[in-house]
Amino acid sequence: MGASSGIGLACLQEFVSRGWRVLACVRQPAALNAALAQFPPAHRVECVSLDVSCGDSIRRAAGTAMDWISEASAAVGIVNAIGVGAVKPVELTSSDDYHDLFQVNVFGPMAFIQALMPSLRKQGGRIVHVGSTSGRIASPLTGNYAATKATLDALVACQRLELAGSNIHVTLLEPGVVNTPFWDKLKAQQQHLLPALRADGLERYERLLGRRDSGNPPSGSSPAQVARQVAALLATRVPRRRYAFGKDAYRKLALQRLLPDRWFEWLQMRRLG
Repeated sequence: MGASSGIGLACLQEFVSRGWRVLACVRQPAALNAALAQFPPAHRVECVSLDVSCGDSIRRAAGTAMDWISEASAAVGIVNAIGVGAVKPVELTSSDDYHDLFQVNVFGPMAFIQALMPSLRKQGGRIVHVGSTSGRIASPLTGNYAATKATLDALVACQRLELAGSNIHVTLLEPGVVNTPFWDKLKAQQQHLLPALRADGLERYERLLGRRDSGNPPSGSSPAQVARQVAALLATRVPRRRYAFGKDAYRKLALQRLLPDRWFEWLQMRRLG
């Protein structure tokens, strides 16, 4: 899921390079044409339209995926690489804002996987969710996004226990910063948010937003590096519950674990300038 850009597209490219057969789920299959043209003619990639905000689309895509799984000759791997971000103070985040983001980042992907469970039980396999360190370390103005990733973390933990002893293994990959168009989209959201903050007289949030915007662009792992880790997890016999990934992820999680909360919060605000 989410194979049209960023980590999802990098996963598609990594799997094709390994000679794996891939069913790429994307909202607009035409968006993959350019990427598919770069692959050898013998590539084994099929595309299916999946809009995780639409129940009918989820059911249609799941039907195609179940047929595809039934034809597989080995264990199946499902990668959930869908994720969109949001920049807005918690004070200004509406119920609709929460619902829209949770639908894309949590409800839709989980509904798709839920529909595939009968087929997965017969075939066996792995489910890898691409989460984020934001699920454990929330930053100012990204509470909505962080909440979706924390929810995904909890669902993975529950599903692992529920499926213990079965032939289905579930794991969560938590990258830190990854160099994808995700950050450009967040920056565009910040620019649209500024007028609303000024109109409501919320100068504190405007200052926080300015501090985020004035910093250097985040530098982290490449999508290809994350994709290689996803492929490794799909091949791991008994994966752990979660795997952090990226130098910044290891550093932040270590500091959070070692420092008192107040000190860690001070560091978070200091990083904003």
